[in-house]
Amino acid sequence: MGTDDTAPDNIMVSMIDTATVPARIETDEQYDALHGRFGQLFSNPRRTAEEKRLMDLFGVLIQEYDRRNALVVEKSSPAEILQFLVEHSGKSATELLSPVFDERRLFSVATGVHRLH
Repeated sequence: MGTDDTAPDNIMVSMIDTATVPARIETDEQYDALHGRFGQLFSNPRRTAEEKRLMDLFGVLIQEYDRRNALVVEKSSPAEILQFLVEHSGKSATELLSPVFDERRLFSVATGVHRLH
């Protein structure tokens, strides 16, 4: 494909910048940027060996960040789980649970009056 740094066969060149690829993801902004780069690599079915290794590295960094920032379900109440899902999905509690519960039951679960079984 040419020498254009944005060409698919040169995506590795345009993606490796030690100032922008963290050794560990610390912020949501870094996570979003790295996740976007991972998506670019993933959507390219003709990855080079270097791009495959880079994609593997990005995957490890993303998984490690997710583990550190994920909700521990076993130690969380239903209300905490619902709040976590609301914060991370961009949807309201009603949108998340309305297929499962009617609004009265939804409110009582969200406020902790009733438990999920």
